[in-house]
Amino acid sequence: MKPEERHSTGVIWFNIIKVIESIEEKGLYVRVNRVISFFLDDKIRYIGASSLKKVGKVLDAGTGPGLTFRLIEAEFKVGFDASLKMLKKLRAKNVDVVCGVFEYMPFRRNSFDGLIAAYSFRDSFDKAKALAEFLRVASRRIVLVDIGKPCNPLFRIVIGLYIKYLVPVIAALLTGDFRNEWWSLYETYEENWTNCALAKALDNFGNVIQIEKMFGGLQVTILDKR
Repeated sequence: MKPEERHSTGVIWFNIIKVIESIEEKGLYVRVNRVISFFLDDKIRYIGASSLKKVGKVLDAGTGPGLTFRLIEAEFKVGFDASLKMLKKLRAKNVDVVCGVFEYMPFRRNSFDGLIAAYSFRDSFDKAKALAEFLRVASRRIVLVDIGKPCNPLFRIVIGLYIKYLVPVIAALLTGDFRNEWWSLYETYEENWTNCALAKALDNFGNVIQIEKMFGGLQVTILDKR
């Protein structure tokens, strides 16, 4: 990554954190995301969380307001996020939380049996480094739930146009604010890996299963490590 690219990505990353915090503070996070995903966001979140049943110790990476955290059934679970504002709300519910970024996780190797990142991996500053950290701290299973970037070029264009133009308009109708935070969602989609690239990056580490909805526009990627 060139220095200018690193700086640009860093600026985008800090803006993303502010945007997510703003959406949550306004109480719009769940309502708008549910509609723009055609009410599938929580369904695939549940699919991802359910795949971690009886795994043991689980890290919820990018826990945000705790929507995935509440679905995880584990003997021990930790919420991890870069936003102190988000974690303070979750900590008030008397759960274990840690603040940090994906690229530099403050955990020892194999600290967790499983890890889930729901709607958060695409927001990482450096995806290759974040993925390497996921592989380091989780010994058995890694689950990524996210807005997908379809392998099929036509579907990729359609999903991209939907996120870039229609999603902000839908958000405007729901919030009454045309200059809403969902205009920035396309930046993270554009920077994201395709579903195929993600599967290929994980393939050397174990068995990979991908579950796709919306023609690949939403996806669950499950890695069972060797």
